[in-house]
Amino acid sequence: MKYLRKIFENTTQDELQDLCDSYFPYLYDEGFEIRISTGRFNITVMNTQKHPESGHLIVTLGMPGPSSRFVPFSWDQVKDYYIPFLQILVRRYELILDPVQSSTNGYVGFNTEMGMKYLSLDQVINDKVERVLGCRIWNIHIRIVDKI
Repeated sequence: MKYLRKIFENTTQDELQDLCDSYFPYLYDEGFEIRISTGRFNITVMNTQKHPESGHLIVTLGMPGPSSRFVPFSWDQVKDYYIPFLQILVRRYELILDPVQSSTNGYVGFNTEMGMKYLSLDQVINDKVERVLGCRIWNIHIRIVDKI
């Protein structure tokens, strides 16, 4: 059974990569990059989540700079592409709260010049990011458990 899970996980990761490639070609041309990585939650952190032992995928958008670190960018540079991408993710995949921010409905993580900030799906989809963050962004990430 564990081999079937690995096959499914790779399929989901490949589908996510294809989805990202179709939504972000203009951002790729500007130097942005999507990184899809796997993660696991600690059971004690995830005790209120639906999938306490489940692995998940993390989709991170950023602009790499020297020595593979991300360089800061503004929300205005990516919002026209990220909002439609997030809308399709909500319809196709099960997204999960960040384990640290489960009480604040923080689905979308923004690594900013002022530290990590977590916003709800509604705040991002309704373009209230700039008002809440008020600073430049290093990267944006979201966690995905499974297809719906």
